[in-house]
Amino acid sequence: MQWPIVQEQLKLLKMRNACPAFGVDAELQIEQPEKHILRLTWHKQDGKAALEANLLTYDFNITLA
Repeated sequence: MQWPIVQEQLKLLKMRNACPAFGVDAELQIEQPEKHILRLTWHKQDGKAALEANLLTYDFNITLA
Protein backbone atom coordinates (compact mmCIF):
# COMPACT_ATOMS: atom_id res chain seq x y z
CA MET A 1 0.00 0.00 0.00
CA GLN A 2 3.02 2.31 0.00
CA TRP A 3 3.32 2.59 -3.78
CA PRO A 4 2.46 6.07 -5.07
CA ILE A 5 -0.09 4.76 -7.58
CA VAL A 6 -1.93 2.89 -4.83
CA GLN A 7 -1.96 6.03 -2.66
CA GLU A 8 -3.46 8.04 -5.56
CA GLN A 9 -6.12 5.39 -6.16
CA LEU A 10 -7.04 5.43 -2.47
CA LYS A 11 -7.43 9.23 -2.63
CA LEU A 12 -9.83 8.84 -5.56
CA LEU A 13 -11.87 6.20 -3.72
CA LYS A 14 -12.12 8.38 -0.61
CA MET A 15 -13.17 11.36 -2.75
CA ARG A 16 -15.85 9.30 -4.47
CA ASN A 17 -17.21 8.01 -1.16
CA ALA A 18 -17.33 11.52 0.35
CA CYS A 19 -18.74 13.39 -2.66
CA PRO A 20 -22.55 13.84 -2.63
CA ALA A 21 -22.67 13.73 -6.46
CA PHE A 22 -22.34 9.94 -6.47
CA GLY A 23 -25.00 7.46 -5.53
CA VAL A 24 -27.57 5.06 -6.86
CA ASP A 25 -29.94 7.84 -7.91
CA ALA A 26 -27.26 10.18 -9.31
CA GLU A 27 -27.61 11.52 -12.85
CA LEU A 28 -24.72 10.86 -15.24
CA GLN A 29 -24.23 13.10 -18.27
CA ILE A 30 -21.85 11.90 -21.00
CA GLU A 31 -20.47 14.35 -23.56
CA GLN A 32 -17.88 14.20 -26.31
CA PRO A 33 -17.19 17.84 -27.27
CA GLU A 34 -14.33 16.74 -29.54
CA LYS A 35 -13.39 13.35 -30.97
CA HIS A 36 -10.63 12.88 -28.42
CA ILE A 37 -12.30 14.50 -25.40
CA LEU A 38 -14.64 12.60 -23.08
CA ARG A 39 -16.55 14.44 -20.36
CA LEU A 40 -18.51 12.63 -17.62
CA THR A 41 -20.54 14.70 -15.17
CA TRP A 42 -22.41 13.32 -12.16
CA HIS A 43 -25.19 15.30 -10.44
CA LYS A 44 -27.07 14.46 -7.27
CA GLN A 45 -28.85 17.01 -5.09
CA ASP A 46 -26.33 19.77 -4.42
CA GLY A 47 -23.30 17.75 -5.48
CA LYS A 48 -21.51 17.76 -8.81
CA ALA A 49 -18.40 15.91 -9.98
CA ALA A 50 -16.86 15.94 -13.43
CA LEU A 51 -14.13 14.07 -15.24
CA GLU A 52 -12.73 15.42 -18.48
CA ALA A 53 -10.27 13.11 -20.23
CA ASN A 54 -8.14 13.63 -23.31
CA LEU A 55 -8.03 10.25 -25.01
CA LEU A 56 -5.00 11.18 -27.12
CA THR A 57 -2.69 12.44 -24.38
CA TYR A 58 -4.23 10.52 -21.45
CA ASP A 59 -4.45 13.79 -19.49
CA PHE A 60 -7.48 14.22 -17.27
CA ASN A 61 -9.03 16.66 -14.86
CA ILE A 62 -11.44 15.97 -11.99
CA THR A 63 -13.55 18.77 -10.53
CA LEU A 64 -15.90 18.74 -7.56
CA ALA A 65 -18.57 21.28 -6.70
